[in-house]
Amino acid sequence: KCKAFGLFAANSLGDKAETILAPSTFLICLIEPKTLEFGIFVEPTTPIHIEAAGKLVTLTGGVIDKISANTKSLTKTLAFKSIKGDSEPKKCTGVEGKTKEVNLTTTEDGGKAESSGFTGNATIESEDKTTQTEIMDGI
Repeated sequence: KCKAFGLFAANSLGDKAETILAPSTFLICLIEPKTLEFGIFVEPTTPIHIEAAGKLVTLTGGVIDKISANTKSLTKTLAFKSIKGDSEPKKCTGVEGKTKEVNLTTTEDGGKAESSGFTGNATIESEDKTTQTEIMDGI
């Protein structure tokens, strides 16, 4: 259930109220090499067009959440918290040393792009809804 500012129903363009559907790329990445803390970087494959309170907002960029290794389940719920560029974690490193950073921006009704925040959850599940997913240690 998605709400803008905790007050108004928000949905991706053409979807039912309080629902945002966004095809996205997921990258398992290393947040802290010394402690082997891993995360997942999630970025929509195209900008997300969101309707809320009579406005059309376009969201671009990615967010990061920490993940626990060696856990197995049918679904994984990720909790993201990014407040206008002040995110924790702020960046992570993927394959071949490529770094991904939280970089959310929004435009309102086609206006100027601004740094943005996002707080919410995403649930990941296997396509067949019966296969358990597992995040394992990198070593």
